[in-house]
Amino acid sequence: MLAYCMQRMLQDMMQPQDQPSYDGQPPANSNPTPSMQPSSPPYSTNPSGQSGSGTGGGSNSNNSNSNGGTGAGSGASPTSPSQPVTPSSTGTQAPVPPGKVVTAPPGVQNKTIVVHKGEVFDGKGQTYTGGPGLGDGSQSEHQQPLFVVEDGGSICNVHMNGGGDGVHFIGSGKMVNCVNEDVSEDAVTIDGQGNREHDAGIAGGSSEVSGRPQVEIINSTFNNASDKVVQDNGAADVVMSGDTVNGAGKVFRTNGGHNEIDTHLQVANCDFNQIQEAVFRTDAASATVSLTNLKTDAPNEVIAPSNSQASGATSISHKGYSG
Repeated sequence: MLAYCMQRMLQDMMQPQDQPSYDGQPPANSNPTPSMQPSSPPYSTNPSGQSGSGTGGGSNSNNSNSNGGTGAGSGASPTSPSQPVTPSSTGTQAPVPPGKVVTAPPGVQNKTIVVHKGEVFDGKGQTYTGGPGLGDGSQSEHQQPLFVVEDGGSICNVHMNGGGDGVHFIGSGKMVNCVNEDVSEDAVTIDGQGNREHDAGIAGGSSEVSGRPQVEIINSTFNNASDKVVQDNGAADVVMSGDTVNGAGKVFRTNGGHNEIDTHLQVANCDFNQIQEAVFRTDAASATVSLTNLKTDAPNEVIAPSNSQASGATSISHKGYSG
Protein backbone atom coordinates (compact mmCIF):
# COMPACT_ATOMS: atom_id res chain seq x y z
CA MET A 1 0.00 0.00 0.00
CA LEU A 2 2.83 2.36 0.91
CA ALA A 3 4.50 1.64 -2.42
CA TYR A 4 1.26 2.43 -4.31
CA CYS A 5 0.85 5.79 -2.51
CA MET A 6 4.45 6.74 -3.22
CA GLN A 7 3.89 5.92 -6.94
CA ARG A 8 0.78 8.20 -7.13
CA MET A 9 2.60 11.06 -5.39
CA LEU A 10 5.47 10.76 -7.86
CA GLN A 11 3.04 10.87 -10.84
CA ASP A 12 1.30 13.98 -9.46
CA MET A 13 4.62 15.77 -9.06
CA MET A 14 5.53 15.04 -12.70
CA GLN A 15 2.16 16.39 -14.12
CA PRO A 16 2.48 20.07 -15.43
CA GLN A 17 0.61 22.40 -13.10
CA ASP A 18 -0.92 24.59 -15.89
CA GLN A 19 -2.15 21.75 -18.08
CA PRO A 20 -5.98 21.65 -17.91
CA SER A 21 -7.84 18.40 -17.82
CA TYR A 22 -9.98 17.86 -20.97
CA ASP A 23 -11.90 14.75 -19.97
CA GLY A 24 -11.55 13.69 -23.56
CA GLN A 25 -12.99 16.99 -25.02
CA PRO A 26 -11.27 20.35 -25.70
CA PRO A 27 -12.71 23.23 -23.64
CA ALA A 28 -14.72 26.09 -25.12
CA ASN A 29 -12.78 29.36 -25.44
CA SER A 30 -14.60 31.94 -23.35
CA ASN A 31 -12.61 34.80 -24.97
CA PRO A 32 -12.29 33.98 -28.67
CA THR A 33 -9.93 36.05 -30.78
CA PRO A 34 -11.94 38.28 -33.13
CA SER A 35 -11.60 37.39 -36.77
CA MET A 36 -9.39 39.95 -38.49
CA GLN A 37 -10.49 41.47 -41.76
CA PRO A 38 -7.76 41.43 -44.37
CA SER A 39 -6.15 44.82 -44.46
CA SER A 40 -6.61 46.76 -47.67
CA PRO A 41 -3.63 48.52 -49.18
CA PRO A 42 -3.81 52.31 -49.16
CA TYR A 43 -4.51 54.11 -52.38
CA SER A 44 -1.58 54.58 -54.67
CA THR A 45 0.47 57.71 -54.25
CA ASN A 46 1.52 57.55 -57.87
CA PRO A 47 0.22 60.83 -59.32
CA SER A 48 -0.01 59.30 -62.77
CA GLY A 49 -2.50 56.59 -61.81
CA GLN A 50 -4.17 55.21 -64.89
CA SER A 51 -2.70 57.47 -67.49
CA GLY A 52 -4.61 58.38 -70.58
CA SER A 53 -3.36 60.31 -73.56
CA GLY A 54 -4.77 61.76 -76.69
CA THR A 55 -5.09 64.78 -78.87
CA GLY A 56 -8.05 67.11 -78.79
CA GLY A 57 -8.43 69.30 -81.81
CA GLY A 58 -10.49 71.85 -79.93
CA SER A 59 -12.33 72.83 -83.07
CA ASN A 60 -16.09 73.03 -82.93
CA SER A 61 -18.37 74.66 -85.42
CA ASN A 62 -21.14 74.68 -82.84
CA ASN A 63 -19.08 75.75 -79.88
CA SER A 64 -17.25 78.99 -79.48
CA ASN A 65 -16.01 77.97 -76.03
CA SER A 66 -13.92 74.93 -76.95
CA ASN A 67 -10.42 74.59 -75.60
CA GLY A 68 -7.69 73.96 -78.12
CA GLY A 69 -4.48 72.06 -77.66
CA THR A 70 -3.13 68.63 -76.90
CA GLY A 71 -3.52 67.10 -73.48
CA ALA A 72 -2.58 63.99 -71.55
CA GLY A 73 -4.61 63.34 -68.43
CA SER A 74 -3.68 61.54 -65.25
CA GLY A 75 -6.16 58.94 -64.08
CA ALA A 76 -7.11 58.58 -60.45
CA SER A 77 -5.89 55.61 -58.42
CA PRO A 78 -8.22 53.15 -56.67
CA THR A 79 -8.73 53.50 -52.96
CA SER A 80 -10.09 50.94 -50.55
CA PRO A 81 -13.90 50.87 -50.66
CA SER A 82 -13.91 50.55 -46.88
CA GLN A 83 -12.21 53.92 -46.38
CA PRO A 84 -14.65 56.51 -45.00
CA VAL A 85 -15.43 59.57 -47.02
CA THR A 86 -13.99 62.60 -45.29
CA PRO A 87 -16.56 65.40 -44.96
CA SER A 88 -15.60 68.75 -46.42
CA SER A 89 -15.84 71.99 -44.48
CA THR A 90 -19.14 72.96 -46.09
CA GLY A 91 -21.20 71.40 -43.30
CA THR A 92 -23.96 68.92 -43.97
CA GLN A 93 -22.86 66.39 -46.54
CA ALA A 94 -24.92 64.97 -49.37
CA PRO A 95 -24.74 61.21 -50.01
CA VAL A 96 -21.88 60.12 -52.22
CA PRO A 97 -22.96 58.29 -55.39
CA PRO A 98 -22.26 54.57 -55.72
CA GLY A 99 -19.33 53.43 -57.80
CA LYS A 100 -15.68 52.45 -57.72
CA VAL A 101 -14.01 54.92 -55.35
CA VAL A 102 -10.75 56.41 -56.62
CA THR A 103 -8.56 59.31 -55.57
CA ALA A 104 -5.28 61.08 -56.33
CA PRO A 105 -2.74 62.98 -54.26
CA PRO A 106 -3.77 66.60 -53.58
CA GLY A 107 -1.68 69.68 -54.25
CA VAL A 108 -0.60 71.38 -57.45
CA GLN A 109 -1.79 69.60 -60.60
CA ASN A 110 -0.17 70.26 -63.97
CA LYS A 111 -2.05 67.46 -65.73
CA THR A 112 -5.80 67.01 -65.91
CA ILE A 113 -7.15 64.38 -63.51
CA VAL A 114 -9.43 61.95 -65.35
CA VAL A 115 -12.42 60.33 -63.65
CA HIS A 116 -13.39 57.34 -65.76
CA LYS A 117 -16.83 55.93 -66.42
CA GLY A 118 -18.33 54.37 -63.29
CA GLU A 119 -15.72 55.89 -60.96
CA VAL A 120 -16.37 58.12 -57.95
CA PHE A 121 -13.45 60.45 -57.31
CA ASP A 122 -13.22 61.15 -53.56
CA GLY A 123 -10.98 64.09 -52.77
CA LYS A 124 -11.47 63.56 -49.01
CA GLY A 125 -11.90 67.31 -48.48
CA GLN A 126 -8.36 68.02 -49.68
CA THR A 127 -7.34 70.85 -52.02
CA TYR A 128 -6.38 70.37 -55.66
CA THR A 129 -4.69 73.40 -57.21
CA GLY A 130 -4.54 74.02 -60.93
CA GLY A 131 -0.90 74.60 -61.82
CA PRO A 132 0.62 76.59 -64.71
CA GLY A 133 0.50 73.49 -66.90
CA LEU A 134 -3.30 73.86 -66.99
CA GLY A 135 -3.67 77.63 -67.15
CA ASP A 136 -3.15 80.90 -65.38
CA GLY A 137 -6.56 81.23 -63.73
CA SER A 138 -7.63 84.06 -66.05
CA GLN A 139 -10.64 84.25 -68.38
CA SER A 140 -8.67 82.67 -71.21
CA GLU A 141 -10.72 80.13 -73.18
CA HIS A 142 -7.63 78.00 -73.83
CA GLN A 143 -7.05 76.70 -70.32
CA GLN A 144 -7.23 72.96 -69.71
CA PRO A 145 -9.65 71.40 -67.20
CA LEU A 146 -8.47 70.45 -63.74
CA PHE A 147 -10.82 67.42 -63.89
CA VAL A 148 -12.42 65.60 -66.81
CA VAL A 149 -15.34 63.38 -65.80
CA GLU A 150 -16.24 60.72 -68.33
CA ASP A 151 -19.86 59.79 -69.03
CA GLY A 152 -21.17 58.13 -65.85
CA GLY A 153 -18.45 59.37 -63.48
CA SER A 154 -18.73 61.44 -60.28
CA ILE A 155 -16.53 63.85 -58.34
CA CYS A 156 -17.00 64.35 -54.58
CA ASN A 157 -15.43 66.07 -51.58
CA VAL A 158 -12.94 68.12 -53.60
CA HIS A 159 -11.64 71.61 -52.86
CA MET A 160 -10.27 73.41 -55.92
CA ASN A 161 -8.36 76.61 -56.60
CA GLY A 162 -5.65 77.97 -58.88
CA GLY A 163 -5.55 77.85 -62.67
CA GLY A 164 -7.27 75.62 -65.17
CA ASP A 165 -10.87 75.37 -66.29
CA GLY A 166 -12.53 73.57 -63.40
CA VAL A 167 -14.51 70.39 -64.03
CA HIS A 168 -15.60 69.21 -67.49
CA PHE A 169 -18.42 66.68 -67.84
CA ILE A 170 -18.22 64.72 -71.09
CA GLY A 171 -21.73 63.35 -70.54
CA SER A 172 -23.79 62.39 -67.49
CA GLY A 173 -22.17 62.86 -64.10
CA LYS A 174 -22.43 64.17 -60.56
CA MET A 175 -20.55 66.77 -58.55
CA VAL A 176 -21.19 66.40 -54.81
CA ASN A 177 -19.84 68.24 -51.76
CA CYS A 178 -17.24 70.21 -53.72
CA VAL A 179 -15.82 73.70 -53.20
CA ASN A 180 -14.19 75.91 -55.84
CA GLU A 181 -12.51 78.54 -53.73
CA ASP A 182 -11.63 80.92 -56.57
CA VAL A 183 -13.34 80.14 -59.88
CA SER A 184 -11.07 80.52 -62.88
CA GLU A 185 -12.60 80.73 -66.38
CA ASP A 186 -15.56 78.50 -65.44
CA ALA A 187 -16.16 76.18 -62.51
CA VAL A 188 -18.16 73.57 -64.45
CA THR A 189 -18.45 72.90 -68.18
CA ILE A 190 -21.11 70.63 -69.67
CA ASP A 191 -19.60 69.53 -72.95
CA GLY A 192 -21.05 69.96 -76.40
CA GLN A 193 -19.76 67.78 -79.21
CA GLY A 194 -16.59 69.79 -79.82
CA ASN A 195 -15.69 69.82 -76.13
CA ARG A 196 -16.40 66.10 -75.90
CA GLU A 197 -13.86 65.34 -78.60
CA HIS A 198 -11.28 67.53 -76.91
CA ASP A 199 -11.88 66.14 -73.43
CA ALA A 200 -12.09 62.55 -74.65
CA GLY A 201 -8.64 63.13 -76.14
CA ILE A 202 -7.35 64.12 -72.72
CA ALA A 203 -9.05 61.13 -71.09
CA GLY A 204 -7.91 58.70 -73.75
CA GLY A 205 -11.47 57.46 -74.25
CA SER A 206 -14.51 57.85 -76.45
CA SER A 207 -16.52 61.03 -76.96
CA GLU A 208 -19.71 58.96 -77.31
CA VAL A 209 -22.28 59.36 -74.53
CA SER A 210 -25.22 57.16 -73.60
CA GLY A 211 -28.33 59.23 -74.24
CA ARG A 212 -29.10 62.76 -73.16
CA PRO A 213 -26.67 63.86 -70.42
CA GLN A 214 -27.99 64.07 -66.86
CA VAL A 215 -25.80 66.31 -64.70
CA GLU A 216 -26.25 66.92 -60.96
CA ILE A 217 -24.40 69.58 -58.96
CA ILE A 218 -25.22 68.94 -55.31
CA ASN A 219 -24.23 70.70 -52.07
CA SER A 220 -21.32 72.53 -53.66
CA THR A 221 -19.89 76.03 -53.23
CA PHE A 222 -18.39 78.35 -55.84
CA ASN A 223 -16.60 81.58 -54.92
CA ASN A 224 -15.36 84.59 -56.87
CA ALA A 225 -16.39 83.72 -60.42
CA SER A 226 -15.56 86.68 -62.64
CA ASP A 227 -17.97 85.46 -65.32
CA LYS A 228 -19.84 82.12 -65.24
CA VAL A 229 -20.10 79.29 -62.76
CA VAL A 230 -21.58 76.74 -65.19
CA GLN A 231 -20.90 76.87 -68.95
CA ASP A 232 -23.37 74.68 -70.85
CA ASN A 233 -22.24 73.79 -74.37
CA GLY A 234 -24.72 71.00 -75.10
CA ALA A 235 -28.30 69.99 -74.38
CA ALA A 236 -28.65 68.32 -70.97
CA ASP A 237 -30.95 67.86 -68.00
CA VAL A 238 -29.25 69.61 -65.08
CA VAL A 239 -30.04 69.77 -61.36
CA MET A 240 -28.43 72.26 -58.97
CA SER A 241 -29.49 71.53 -55.39
CA GLY A 242 -28.19 72.88 -52.09
CA ASP A 243 -25.50 74.94 -53.82
CA THR A 244 -23.97 78.27 -52.81
CA VAL A 245 -22.42 80.90 -55.08
CA ASN A 246 -20.54 83.87 -53.65
CA GLY A 247 -19.80 86.20 -56.53
CA ALA A 248 -20.43 85.62 -60.24
CA GLY A 249 -21.58 87.34 -63.40
CA LYS A 250 -23.97 84.50 -64.22
CA VAL A 251 -24.55 81.23 -62.40
CA PHE A 252 -25.60 79.20 -65.46
CA ARG A 253 -25.11 80.11 -69.13
CA THR A 254 -25.95 78.12 -72.22
CA ASN A 255 -23.42 78.75 -74.97
CA GLY A 256 -23.91 82.30 -76.19
CA GLY A 257 -25.59 82.77 -79.54
CA HIS A 258 -26.59 79.11 -79.89
CA ASN A 259 -30.35 78.66 -80.07
CA GLU A 260 -30.31 74.86 -80.37
CA ILE A 261 -29.30 74.03 -76.78
CA ASP A 262 -32.57 72.84 -75.25
CA THR A 263 -31.20 72.35 -71.74
CA HIS A 264 -33.58 71.93 -68.81
CA LEU A 265 -32.24 73.29 -65.51
CA GLN A 266 -33.76 72.75 -62.07
CA VAL A 267 -32.50 74.94 -59.22
CA ALA A 268 -33.64 74.08 -55.68
CA ASN A 269 -32.64 75.19 -52.19
CA CYS A 270 -29.73 77.31 -53.39
CA ASP A 271 -28.18 80.56 -52.17
CA PHE A 272 -26.64 82.73 -54.90
CA ASN A 273 -25.03 85.96 -53.67
CA GLN A 274 -23.32 88.90 -55.41
CA ILE A 275 -24.65 87.90 -58.83
CA GLN A 276 -24.07 90.70 -61.32
CA GLU A 277 -26.38 89.69 -64.17
CA ALA A 278 -28.53 86.56 -63.88
CA VAL A 279 -28.96 83.12 -62.36
CA PHE A 280 -29.83 81.58 -65.74
CA ARG A 281 -29.19 83.00 -69.18
CA THR A 282 -29.93 81.39 -72.53
CA ASP A 283 -30.39 82.37 -76.16
CA ALA A 284 -32.27 79.14 -76.93
CA ALA A 285 -36.06 79.40 -77.05
CA SER A 286 -36.41 75.72 -76.13
CA ALA A 287 -34.28 75.84 -72.96
CA THR A 288 -36.15 75.96 -69.64
CA VAL A 289 -35.43 76.66 -65.98
CA SER A 290 -37.31 75.91 -62.77
CA LEU A 291 -36.48 77.82 -59.57
CA THR A 292 -37.57 76.56 -56.14
CA ASN A 293 -36.63 78.02 -52.75
CA LEU A 294 -33.91 80.19 -54.26
CA LYS A 295 -32.25 83.03 -52.37
CA THR A 296 -30.45 85.47 -54.65
CA ASP A 297 -29.62 89.13 -55.17
CA ALA A 298 -29.33 88.75 -58.95
CA PRO A 299 -30.92 91.70 -60.80
CA ASN A 300 -32.42 89.14 -63.21
CA GLU A 301 -33.17 85.64 -62.10
CA VAL A 302 -33.65 84.64 -65.73
CA ILE A 303 -32.61 86.13 -69.08
CA ALA A 304 -34.30 84.22 -71.90
CA PRO A 305 -36.18 84.83 -75.16
CA SER A 306 -39.57 84.19 -73.52
CA ASN A 307 -41.13 84.42 -70.05
CA SER A 308 -42.69 81.01 -70.60
CA GLN A 309 -39.27 79.37 -70.36
CA ALA A 310 -39.01 80.07 -66.62
CA SER A 311 -40.95 78.58 -63.72
CA GLY A 312 -40.80 80.03 -60.22
CA ALA A 313 -38.85 83.13 -61.29
CA THR A 314 -39.81 86.55 -59.95
CA SER A 315 -37.66 88.55 -62.38
CA ILE A 316 -37.32 87.67 -66.08
CA SER A 317 -35.57 89.76 -68.68
CA HIS A 318 -34.78 89.54 -72.39
CA LYS A 319 -31.44 90.41 -73.92
CA GLY A 320 -30.06 89.67 -77.37
CA TYR A 321 -26.69 88.02 -77.81
CA SER A 322 -23.97 90.58 -78.46
CA GLY A 323 -20.88 88.40 -78.57
